[in-house]
Amino acid sequence: IGGFDAYTASDVLRGSGLSSSAAFEMGMACIWNGEYACGLDARALAGICQYAENTYFGKPSGQLDQLASAVGGVIFADFADPAAPQVEKIHADGLLPPGMTLCVTDTRGSHSELTGEFAAIRQEMEAVAACGDRAVLRAIHYYEENARTLAQRRALLEKRFADFAALVLESGRASFALCQNVYCATDVRHQGLSVALALSQSILQGSSGAWRMQGGGFAGTIQAYVPETLLQRYHTAMERVFGPGSCYVLRLREQGARQVL
Repeated sequence: IGGFDAYTASDVLRGSGLSSSAAFEMGMACIWNGEYACGLDARALAGICQYAENTYFGKPSGQLDQLASAVGGVIFADFADPAAPQVEKIHADGLLPPGMTLCVTDTRGSHSELTGEFAAIRQEMEAVAACGDRAVLRAIHYYEENARTLAQRRALLEKRFADFAALVLESGRASFALCQNVYCATDVRHQGLSVALALSQSILQGSSGAWRMQGGGFAGTIQAYVPETLLQRYHTAMERVFGPGSCYVLRLREQGARQVL
C-alpha cells in the first residue's frame, strides 16, 4: 500500500460515546482498501481498526464499535472467541414501531480525557478474575451479560418492542448502579449523564419509551426511545438544559462504511 491525500468531514459527535473514533478509523480503512485493492471484508477491516485504536490511541477497547461502523444497521456480535467474533446483522428497516423515535442527547461532556476510566473497568474485571478460576468466572460473566443481549435480539427480531424497551431500562440501571460508569468518581461535580437520565425518566416514565446511557459512559450522550406524542416535549426539555442542537433525532442507517463514488 501507499499514502494518499484526504479531506475529511463528519457530523458524528466527537468524544461523545457515538463511536466517532471507529467511524474515522473505518473511513481511513475503506480508503486504503479501495485505493490499493486490498480485498479485505468488513470484519477484517474492523479488526485492523481496533488494533489502531488499542495500539496508537491507547484505548483498550473491544471491537464492537468498529464492527457496527463496518457492517451498518443493527448488529448482534458474539465475542465468545474474541479473535473471530460471530456477527449477525439485524436490518434497521422496521426496527422501531410506528410512532417511536430514537433520540440521542449530547450532554456536552467529552470522552477524550477518559481513557483511564475506561481502562480501569477492564483492569478491575481482570483483577477479580485473577482471584479465582478464570474460566468459571468468564463463563458466569458471559452468561449474565449475554442473557440480556440475547433477549434484546430476540425481542427485536420478533417485533416485541415493549419487551425490548424494558430490557433497555434494565440494562441502563445496571450501568448506573453496578458498572457505575455514568459519572466519574474522581469528578462528581460533573454529572451531565445523570441529569439527562433523570430528566428522561421524568418525561418518559409510564410511556412506551425507554432511556439509557450511550457508549462507554462517564460523559457524552444518552439514548432514548421517545413516543411521537412526547417527542416535542422531550426535545425541548433536553435542549433547554443542554443547549440548542444538543438533542438529535436519528435515523438508523442500513449501510456500513463504504466507497460511494
